[in-house]
Amino acid sequence: MLNQLHSHLGRKPKLLDDIQFVFISVDPDRDEIMKLKKYVTYFNKDFIGVTGSKEQLAMLAKPLGAYYEVLNKGGTKNYAVNHTAAIFVINKNAGYFGRMSPPQDAVAMASRAEWTKWLQDSLMKPVNTS
Repeated sequence: MLNQLHSHLGRKPKLLDDIQFVFISVDPDRDEIMKLKKYVTYFNKDFIGVTGSKEQLAMLAKPLGAYYEVLNKGGTKNYAVNHTAAIFVINKNAGYFGRMSPPQDAVAMASRAEWTKWLQDSLMKPVNTS
């Protein structure tokens, strides 16, 4: 899904220049950095994978309203992780911008991103009142 979105946004290179896809693992015990890098770049070489301590992840998830639960029972490496399926949009100042909940459609999301970029650029330009 995210790779499809990246492909659609890539048709407008200027738009894609302002976007960074970041995959956040909520399971730092199992997702070591090198394993996470390999996993994320399997989908797209431009994606970034990150994780943090359990405390850092909780501090990020709570204000976004993101849910996750690691179901590690018995110390095995084969366990489930339940999590929100939404895509969160964070602006370049690390502020919450929006949330795209399922079902997600790459074409519609790319169109929405293009419109949002146009709107932001338009609002930032000085208005000629003469």
